[in-house]
Amino acid sequence: MTAARPSGPGGSGTGLPRAFKIDSERRLLIDAFARVATSLGYAETTPARVAQRAGLSESVFYEHFDSLEDCFLAAFDEAVEQASAAALEAAARESDRERRIEAGFTAFMEFASAEPTLARLLIVDSLSAGPRVLERRSEALEQFAQHLDRHRLNLDDGIGPLASRVLVGGIYAVIYARLLRGESDTLPDLVPGLRYFWQLPFEGDRGDGANGGGAP
Repeated sequence: MTAARPSGPGGSGTGLPRAFKIDSERRLLIDAFARVATSLGYAETTPARVAQRAGLSESVFYEHFDSLEDCFLAAFDEAVEQASAAALEAAARESDRERRIEAGFTAFMEFASAEPTLARLLIVDSLSAGPRVLERRSEALEQFAQHLDRHRLNLDDGIGPLASRVLVGGIYAVIYARLLRGESDTLPDLVPGLRYFWQLPFEGDRGDGANGGGAP
């Protein structure tokens, strides 16, 4: 997909407002970055390759981003926003605590399955990026854990916050392995097992057999 180049200082050559053109170019670059990084790896991703994939010039890339890492951060934030919105909207439709947790997990896994490029950006490629991206990744993991904390029954049990963070780290590790194997379509199958392991630290093993989901 290519973007029309501007015909003058204030326009896009199509009569569209400049703000629309800028937003369109930025989104093209973010999408192109995610696709190039997924196919080539972050080490082989360059502003020139991203711009070429977006159908834009490298100079246009630098009109929007100071560096490749800036572009990564923008793409990462976009992916986090989309994944969070899907999970929170699904959870909000449920009134029961356990159903909210399950709905949120399901929506997150369905998002990762439907958008493997963005999922790889969040979980795989972010590990090989610079310190700013790693910091943003840590912040996203902490936000995920804090969201789980809000649904716990006993907020003063001492072990709960640690368990939430261990669970989140484990979820990311399992998703990481499946994405590397090209098995993003199997991610929703993990939900029953995740639900079981979420309940276990706080409610004990109730013997309900909800420990499915298969191997990582």
